Amino acid sequence: MRTHPDRLADAGITPWRYAELRAKCRQYRDDKRALARARAGIIDRPRRHRGPWKQPDPTGNAAVNIAAMREQKNVRLIEQSAAAVAEPVIAAAIIRYVADGVPYNRMRIKPPCGRNQFYVLCLLFYIELDARMDN
Repeated sequence: MRTHPDRLADAGITPWRYAELRAKCRQYRDDKRALARARAGIIDRPRRHRGPWKQPDPTGNAAVNIAAMREQKNVRLIEQSAAAVAEPVIAAAIIRYVADGVPYNRMRIKPPCGRNQFYVLCLLFYIELDARMDN
């Protein structure tokens, strides 16, 4: 039976919180897809009719609505956390691992680090993501 990584336990991340963080990362591709659909205008955006009348600004309203989407916040959190712990090439591999579940051995283009170093960076990614989600 696998044990909870000591590095995560030292950071105060319980096994249940770790499972929650992993589930949040697994939604990354779906969130990116939803954002792309919103930017293309494929999905309906909520229309607000409260407050005083203002001159309609469809482009500005669309930008504000996209920026306020839950998916936008999740994608930004994951990308910023990966960029904070590693170089861009390794950060892309970390995102591929946490979002798609592709292990180090199965990556077509391996990141420029060893297997053990890669998985240590992945644990640091989860620690960083947890810290950013709390803020």
